Amino acid sequence: MKRPRVTTWVVAGMAVLLAISAAFVVGFAWMVSHTLLYDYGKLPPAQVFRKVFRQPMPHGVSDLMVAGHGILQGHTVVMRFRATDGALRRILKGAVPTEAQGFIHSVSRRVRTGEARRNPRGLDEYDLDALKVHLDEAARLRHASYYLFSASKGGAGWFGYIAIDHDRNFVYVIAEIL
Repeated sequence: MKRPRVTTWVVAGMAVLLAISAAFVVGFAWMVSHTLLYDYGKLPPAQVFRKVFRQPMPHGVSDLMVAGHGILQGHTVVMRFRATDGALRRILKGAVPTEAQGFIHSVSRRVRTGEARRNPRGLDEYDLDALKVHLDEAARLRHASYYLFSASKGGAGWFGYIAIDHDRNFVYVIAEIL
């Protein structure tokens, strides 16, 4: 028995509609993964430094390690680097000295010190980012200075903690933008 022509056209129309819907879903997924999700570890470190501190990386900064992720407006970047006294003065301009507790709390929120390196399974991407830049070391600083910084412009921007390890001359940064 021959199918009516209308049924053939309906089936063909539904197939086209299904193909367009699938293309839309794939396109939307690609857009989200390429525009709304950020992996700061894939960007040049100097570019991330400039974005977070709203200034070019000063001369005297070396061994810069950067990691971080973000989606929509919640972004976290962690850094570790060495800096000369002159570079530190530029970075700390406008920063406010603070107690160690806030920084250490922020580190322990991100990294399960010791255990994380032995068993990284089950850690979220922020914990893994912190391990990539050795932020777990910052939870055990002996001679350190701690600062709160804000690199905002018009009320929006990056803020966070800076810890300076005076024994080993490392600087650790936890920065967030909401």
